[in-house]
Amino acid sequence: MKHENANEGAKEVWSDVLKCQVKVHGPLYHKTLQTTCELADVYRDLGNSEEEAEAMEKKLIDAGRYILRNTQVNPIDSYLPLRLLANFVYEREHMMVPGIMFLVKAWVIYKDKLGQEHELSNLTKLQLTNMVEKEKLLAVKHLEMAELYDDIDKMKSAEHMFRQAWAMSSLQSSVAHVSPGMGHELSPVI
Repeated sequence: MKHENANEGAKEVWSDVLKCQVKVHGPLYHKTLQTTCELADVYRDLGNSEEEAEAMEKKLIDAGRYILRNTQVNPIDSYLPLRLLANFVYEREHMMVPGIMFLVKAWVIYKDKLGQEHELSNLTKLQLTNMVEKEKLLAVKHLEMAELYDDIDKMKSAEHMFRQAWAMSSLQSSVAHVSPGMGHELSPVI
């Protein structure tokens, strides 16, 4: 009861802070995004605010997609919000599916703009590798459950997870080559 009351108070405080930050800095400012992350966590901790938590998380993913699409405008201003959102999806297992795709896109941008050896490129690649490993383990659990209970939905879920993990592993073992006047070509690392 005491913990729930504290979270209710935190919900009100974070909501007020978020409103002010959106007015002053806009919704894509890294501190505004951090507050949105905090509020999503408070909603999730409350338990009875699952829909509100999912709505906040969707706003964060949408903001991340917008930033990813618009990094050419001002790439330097994009790195901090991207890093914050990458950490957010990485740290929440329930966000694994959108998280992997987001991390892939962030990693490609970091690698493209900052170089393959930059700290942000390496950190994001490590997070992506860890998420792929988690997804493989989850896929194995789904496969075991599918076999145990003859559950076709779990089987399809496991198949999807294994395919996504394989695709992400394949992408990570490739290097993007950029030639003047040419597009990106993926080729395996030899």
